[in-house]
Amino acid sequence: MQSKKLQKFGKTSRKVTGKPIRLNNRTLIPIIERTNFTSNQADDTSPGKPIFLGLLINPLAFVLIEDEGEWLIPVQDEKLTLGQLKEEIPNLAKEILEARTLQI
Repeated sequence: MQSKKLQKFGKTSRKVTGKPIRLNNRTLIPIIERTNFTSNQADDTSPGKPIFLGLLINPLAFVLIEDEGEWLIPVQDEKLTLGQLKEEIPNLAKEILEARTLQI
């Protein structure tokens, strides 16, 4: 029996939104970075097959939505901006709009 080896470690990261949290007339939308760790399993005769090794969830910020406006509350990176996150996370602008609609 040939032994299989783990080769080609990799990771993919993307920023995503969590479930919105309603607090009276405010809504908080958590922003997290999700990182998947993978590898390929291969032996001398077959191509590698992807193997899921793990997942890292890293909190980045909260978007606070009130009647007066919306604000970004960073958890780690003070240079993070709401505009930057709207560009990186396609559904964030839609979620902010939906939260504002619920507050009316």
